[in-house]
Amino acid sequence: LGLSSALSELMMCSFDGNIGSMKQVLFYARFVDDIIVISTPALNKKLMNQKLTESGLPHVLEFHDKGDKVFFSQVEKVSNKQSTLTSFDFLGYEFHIKQNEDTVGNNIDFKRRKVNVSIAPSKIKKIKKRVISSFAAVLSSNKASQPEIELLNKRLKFLTKNFLLENFFFFLGSVFSELLIS
Repeated sequence: LGLSSALSELMMCSFDGNIGSMKQVLFYARFVDDIIVISTPALNKKLMNQKLTESGLPHVLEFHDKGDKVFFSQVEKVSNKQSTLTSFDFLGYEFHIKQNEDTVGNNIDFKRRKVNVSIAPSKIKKIKKRVISSFAAVLSSNKASQPEIELLNKRLKFLTKNFLLENFFFFLGSVFSELLIS
């Protein structure tokens, strides 16, 4: 639901400020309920979990602390190896951090570690499953009607490209103005 992210922003404002202002945190970002934190080595897994717990997460929410929803890794120092050091998924994308540094820049050379980003295999599998389910819904009927075919077309457009949520921003503005008034 498009409104979820807006409500999440209001609810998570204090938490975001607390995590983002920690001196060990180099980068912090959150999209609805998915967060990514890049920190100094001083912030180990145990301390990170403690800080997350103490950072003012609204009482109706809780952290996933097991399974494939949580990833913690310390990225080792740069080496001359050409292999991938660490890989992780975030928001349907797969990040691959390389072990070696490459020189970048046109006028001034900088050494930077490459991070390759691609769509995650789990995301591809999820989209394929939804496309197949959409076709199966139409094919399972004896004779597909015009409304069913139009619905299939809309589902395929929604699954395979950006989809405009009409009047969403007008709706979002009215919700925020109601919250500010009350």
